[in-house]
Amino acid sequence: MREPGVKPGPSHPLGMERESDGAPIDRTRIHVPLLAICAAAAWSSACGDGATRPPSEALRVASVTVTPAAASLTAPDATVQLSARVLDGNGRAMSGVAVIWTSVRPEVATVGASGLVAAAGNGTTTVAATVGAVAGTATVTVAVESGDRAVLAALHAATDGPNWADDENWLGDGPLEEWRGVETDAFGQVVRLDLGGRQDGETGEWVSHGLRGPIPPELGRLAGLRLLNLRGNALAGPIPPELGNLAGLEELWLDGNRLEGPIPPELWVVL
Repeated sequence: MREPGVKPGPSHPLGMERESDGAPIDRTRIHVPLLAICAAAAWSSACGDGATRPPSEALRVASVTVTPAAASLTAPDATVQLSARVLDGNGRAMSGVAVIWTSVRPEVATVGASGLVAAAGNGTTTVAATVGAVAGTATVTVAVESGDRAVLAALHAATDGPNWADDENWLGDGPLEEWRGVETDAFGQVVRLDLGGRQDGETGEWVSHGLRGPIPPELGRLAGLRLLNLRGNALAGPIPPELGNLAGLEELWLDGNRLEGPIPPELWVVL
């Protein structure tokens, strides 16, 4: 018996369609997969406008270029400003990205957070600007020529260098730090010159290193010199006032020679 006021239809048990075997067909089972298909289609359509896709090429760092690509520093206090240009996957410049600066050999040159490179010692280093996993590089060469080689050659010539007790490597083409009695800093500047005589450990007698003649005034051009030891030799004549130009001089040993005249007033200012 029909319910009052209800018309049989597809949604009513009395009006259900039936399978060939007489079982009723449940249309609600069809609605769910249809909804899933529609949702997938909608998601696919949304992907087409970039709403849910992974970060676009405009947000990805593609390259980092450092300028200048090469620089040369020729003074101990020399600096050079490097800059990094960051491009995205579309070749457009990216601004506001964090760049990390590093130097492969900080003993040659250091680099600050802004890309300012400062000389630290003679040699060559690579400076890198890194953004994420992408980096750009520049080559920095530090070559400080101090002129100290010529000064030492003048000393050798003025004080009978060929007859010194030991002038190993003097006047050679190797680094000055390899010359007997010479110590240099990272830039190759002479900081210690020790050619003084030595006291014999057995007899207690003073043994000269063999320097004889005048002290050449050229020694006043060793701008980085901190120690000068010429004691216990056969040096003669006055003390050159040019030694007063050695503003960084901390130790001076000239006793045990045949020097004459007063100590130049210029030295009293330095020592």
